[in-house]
Amino acid sequence: MNTLKYKGFLGSIEYSEMDKCYFGEVLGLDRKTCITFEGDTLYDLEDDFRKAIDYHLDFCKRNSIKPQKSYSGVLNLQLPVKEYLRLAGIAERTGTSVNEIAIRFIEEGLQATTI
Repeated sequence: MNTLKYKGFLGSIEYSEMDKCYFGEVLGLDRKTCITFEGDTLYDLEDDFRKAIDYHLDFCKRNSIKPQKSYSGVLNLQLPVKEYLRLAGIAERTGTSVNEIAIRFIEEGLQATTI
C-alpha cells in the first residue's frame, strides 16, 4: 500500500473510479479519531493530507489534547532462545528472514482470532 507521511502521521492513498478522485485517511489512530482527505490529483491529495494534519494538531493544541500519532509498525520482542532458534530454522529452510516468518505467524494468528 502506498502511503503519505507528514509530521509523524501516515495516510492511505486510494482512488475512486466512480468519483474520479483520490482519497485517504490517516492510519493507525484510535477508534475515536478519524481524519480523512481527498483531491482530484495526487498533488491535491497530499496538500489536503497536510492541511488535515495541521488542522488536527492545531485543534489538539487549542483544546489541550495530546495528539496521537500513527503507529509506526515497529514491534520489539524478546523471545526465549529456543523459540528464536525455531524461527531462524524455518526462515533458513524457506529462504526468508526471521522477520518475514514472524509476520506470517502473526498474520495467521490474527486471522484465526475472533476477539
